[in-house]
Amino acid sequence: MGLRRGLLAVGRRTGVWRLPAAWHGPRRLTVLAYHRIADADAAAFRGYVGNASAAPGEFATQIAWATRHFTPVTLTEVAAALDGTALPRRPLLVTFDDGYRDNLTAALPVLERHGVGAAVFLATDHIGTGQPFWWDRAASLLAAAAEQRVRLPLLGEVSLDGDRHRVIRAWMRRAKTVDDAEMRAAVDALPAILGVSESASDMPSTLLDWSDVAEMGRRGIEFGAHTCRHPILTRVDRSTAAAEISGSVARVAEAIGRIPLAFAYPNGQRRDLDTGVEAEVAATGVRLAFTLVSGPARWSEVVRHPLRIRRIYVHHGDGLDRFVAKVSGVPRFVKVLR
Repeated sequence: MGLRRGLLAVGRRTGVWRLPAAWHGPRRLTVLAYHRIADADAAAFRGYVGNASAAPGEFATQIAWATRHFTPVTLTEVAAALDGTALPRRPLLVTFDDGYRDNLTAALPVLERHGVGAAVFLATDHIGTGQPFWWDRAASLLAAAAEQRVRLPLLGEVSLDGDRHRVIRAWMRRAKTVDDAEMRAAVDALPAILGVSESASDMPSTLLDWSDVAEMGRRGIEFGAHTCRHPILTRVDRSTAAAEISGSVARVAEAIGRIPLAFAYPNGQRRDLDTGVEAEVAATGVRLAFTLVSGPARWSEVVRHPLRIRRIYVHHGDGLDRFVAKVSGVPRFVKVLR
């Protein structure tokens, strides 16, 4: 066991993480952010490993721990609390971004077993189309390419005969720093550059369809909007951002029969939203909007900025010890100490 993992294990077993949890205050909202619930190490896995939040067994362990230490709440309860309804002690909200089908097949049975509700934020142009997200498409193409040296758009010359995952991670990081149009053009160029056909990359549909959304709604899952095509909203012009936000809210409203309560910002870091983007979200009538700036959030922050709520990003390989540290607010606490 490495030093870091050893310290994380000690922190969980001794309860030392109660210190940063106490710093966040007795009235705080803990929001978990998941994407895919899938085993990224399995041979059958396709797509971008970075969007696999937990294997099914890891997810079950995390939810079991969370229900012993927190009180699960729903989007509806959080929205009602803005109007003065009291939240229970140590409220925790479970959320999923994008709209992967394993949210239904792998996550929902675990949530139902523990009596936990959740919210899924849908990138609506992908739901029911089978069209993969750009990051899954790019990762699948890069994974399928022959071992070679190649000049990739955005990244330059790289070798694909070593650590392929390292190259994919580097390409993804770079793709998120350029304008949306440039990024999508770069993805479109990959098949020819890599010598890989789309069919050869073997990227099966991994996404929900609208009948799945209806079934999950009947089983207690709430839905919010997450744009139409999942652009980073500060990487497109303002009119495009407005259309992405309003279009996704309208499509989710059509599916659930009312304006959704919430929106989640793609990529969700501070640089990925600004006051103009926040104003466009407010104009749709949603009550809450979620970032991926590390949490938990003090309730006073939620009341002041309900369209900038922090979440805790869960990533595959976290294990229970790292998960407990994240949920206890250690990353945010450490940033403050710096």
